[in-house]
Amino acid sequence: MCGLWKKEKANHHFPELNKRGKLLKSAWAVFNWKRTMMALVSLSIVFGVAYLMQTNNVATRGYQIQGLQNKIRDLKTENEKLQQQYVRLQSMSNVISQASGLNMVAVEKMEVVSNLGSAVALK
Repeated sequence: MCGLWKKEKANHHFPELNKRGKLLKSAWAVFNWKRTMMALVSLSIVFGVAYLMQTNNVATRGYQIQGLQNKIRDLKTENEKLQQQYVRLQSMSNVISQASGLNMVAVEKMEVVSNLGSAVALK
């Protein structure tokens, strides 16, 4: 090593190493400790607020989903009740009991008319 290098803190044999040192010094001049700490505190606050907002949003969505699931469950039970009522109203015993209330009478003798041929009457 060159004795002059230690004294001047510069490398005369490899000048590209001197540029790197100057670059680091200029970077540290811009980002001193006070600015760096302020930036880190600011970023921590921003990320903390974003985290709280996201957590609140997820919790709200969870309550909404739970409410919708309860509504689905209630609608399914109501649908089952309506299906049972439909079957009960369509039963033959219910139809017979309703027919007497509407002044309808039962048919005693029934005749079935069928078309025997394909004859068509013309004018």
